[in-house]
Amino acid sequence: FADTSIYLIGLSMMLASVCYFWNFFDRFITYRKQLGIVGLLFGLVHVYLSYGVLQKLFMIETWQKGIPWGPFVCAIATVIFLMMMLVSPGLVAKRLGGQLWRTILRFGHVAVILIWLHVYFLKFGYILKWYNEGMKTFPSSSLLVLAFMTVVIVLRIALWVALAKKKY
Repeated sequence: FADTSIYLIGLSMMLASVCYFWNFFDRFITYRKQLGIVGLLFGLVHVYLSYGVLQKLFMIETWQKGIPWGPFVCAIATVIFLMMMLVSPGLVAKRLGGQLWRTILRFGHVAVILIWLHVYFLKFGYILKWYNEGMKTFPSSSLLVLAFMTVVIVLRIALWVALAKKKY
């Protein structure tokens, strides 16, 4: 559920960049909201299933010993994605005004970075162990998730740079 969630959300987030650089993807931009919402739903299922297995991470006593950074950044990202879903209907956009609405939706890029950090904090040890042991097996799917999310982030940075150059 976690991997599916981030792939769908990542596809949703990278569509603007991909469509800017390669016009033949333009027909897919209309699916952006649906990809994000379905991705969020998969993410919420992941949180629910994680709660069932890792209940102690959700208890205040655990947090009093120190912040478990993996779950913490994921919680912030989930709140951001929920906020984005709540403001995504057109009626809400009209009430908020276009500028505020777009600003709220742009927080999604922060959430993508937080999800990258979530996977990094939780899985980097396994990835490093796989690498140090000679890569004799297939890598953890988390390595693919980190690579995919890196592409999403790099594409967004490339879009920001391209739009900034276009202004001047």
